[in-house]
Amino acid sequence: MPINAIEGVRENGNIGLHGDVAPPENARVYVIVRDTPAVLPKSWVRSPRLANPRQASDLRKRVVEEVHAAEV
Repeated sequence: MPINAIEGVRENGNIGLHGDVAPPENARVYVIVRDTPAVLPKSWVRSPRLANPRQASDLRKRVVEEVHAAEV
């Protein structure tokens, strides 16, 4: 797949290419925006919350130590 890098600029919501460049109709193009902050929002992962904080005691861990007798 051959790729040509062509510089352009965004003006009034449209992207215009510099120079006498006219890609064929329905050509697939890729736009790389440089020298700008990220335009996508950062993802946010929330911690799970209890609907009723009084149920927090239900989530207590209990450590059980198992002792296995070694038979020879």
